[in-house]
Amino acid sequence: MFCECCASPSTGEELDSIHKAQHLTVLHDADDPRYWQDATYTITLPNDVSTVIPALDMSDPSCIIIQEISGALREWNADVDNVQAQIYDRLLDVNGEPCSSTMLRHKMEETGCDQLAFTLQRPEQRQVILPKSDRLGIDISFRKGVSVRPWITVVRGGAMGQWNLEKPRLNVHAHDRILSVSGVSGGPLEIVDKLRRSEDTLIITFLHYADVQS
Repeated sequence: MFCECCASPSTGEELDSIHKAQHLTVLHDADDPRYWQDATYTITLPNDVSTVIPALDMSDPSCIIIQEISGALREWNADVDNVQAQIYDRLLDVNGEPCSSTMLRHKMEETGCDQLAFTLQRPEQRQVILPKSDRLGIDISFRKGVSVRPWITVVRGGAMGQWNLEKPRLNVHAHDRILSVSGVSGGPLEIVDKLRRSEDTLIITFLHYADVQS
């Protein structure tokens, strides 16, 4: 079983994310043409680094996601009943601009910017079943102690590439996060270790984010 993994160094202990997976709610059917329209929503938060940034996983600069409901996000959820932010939701836009880590920091530093208007996207949970293979065909990245889940950087053929060819409506691509592998749903190190060591059929659960630009 072959896959490439890149783990960026960082200080601190690895995040233990098992409990977070239990809070993921997939609200939509991907075969429903209304799926992606319904899967986005907007929220407005105060422009306060100390209450916004700690709730975010920014280790993939092109696909920032919520890693915990804390600070300004907790206050939003407490005040608004019909639009609740959830762990793993992705920040699509901030104040009308695509939300990369660079853009978010730029908006937070703008003079006179007191509020941040976010468009968020709820991921679709996709389960992929791959037969035993010498080549899994994906590159994976994460930052130890920072990333709540590892993400795909590229699909390079192999078993995953074949899955994408055969099941285009259930494909996975760059920036999708790996939630679990054959029942293992710990932090990034446990997930990557399971991918490397498995000699049987793999059952991989991904969080799929549509139209993420590299």
